[in-house]
Amino acid sequence: MLHKQGGLRIRLRCKRKGESGQVTMNDVAMTYTGILSKDQKKFMRVRFSRNAEKDFAEYTIPGIVLEKSSGFSKEELTSLRVYLKANEADLKEKAKEITGLRGFFK
Repeated sequence: MLHKQGGLRIRLRCKRKGESGQVTMNDVAMTYTGILSKDQKKFMRVRFSRNAEKDFAEYTIPGIVLEKSSGFSKEELTSLRVYLKANEADLKEKAKEITGLRGFFK
């Protein structure tokens, strides 16, 4: 089950080696799962997409690991990672809510 939170407008400043830059991404949709389990490890998946799903980036939390991507630049992927890091706790809480709903419908 994926929960969709669409229409994200992400503006983040990425600082590297004393430099400051800004990456703006428009019309990026974010979807995420409830809590998943594999080999007794709990995680969730987060997917960012745009351009009718032609561009995408898939991460797992915790750890904010990029699983696969296509169409996003290196700077955009860095911005998405920073966004996830800043919102990781909130996303985990939302994933727990989704997981709880799954049990309700069984």
